[in-house]
Amino acid sequence: MRFVQLTNDKADLMNKLDAEEHANREMRTNYADMEERLQSIDEPKQKVLQRRLRQQGRSKNLTKTGEDEENDNQDEQTDDQDDICKSMTMKARA
Repeated sequence: MRFVQLTNDKADLMNKLDAEEHANREMRTNYADMEERLQSIDEPKQKVLQRRLRQQGRSKNLTKTGEDEENDNQDEQTDDQDDICKSMTMKARA
């Protein structure tokens, strides 16, 4: 009977450890996301656009086509919307 109780206690502790490890992974992921958001807030808009272009695999040396210009305009609109959302969030926190 004592062995069964110890086995159950060990299983409970393992479950708690797994839950804690999962929570830690989630916190690290959330922290990394927040760091990236803060970095994008601090960067000038041009750097943010350049970073996004690099992420999309485009080179700044390529001649822009109409489609590239349209995509850039959409990126700028998205950045403007992001800036508005960020400023509203900062005001709400204050």
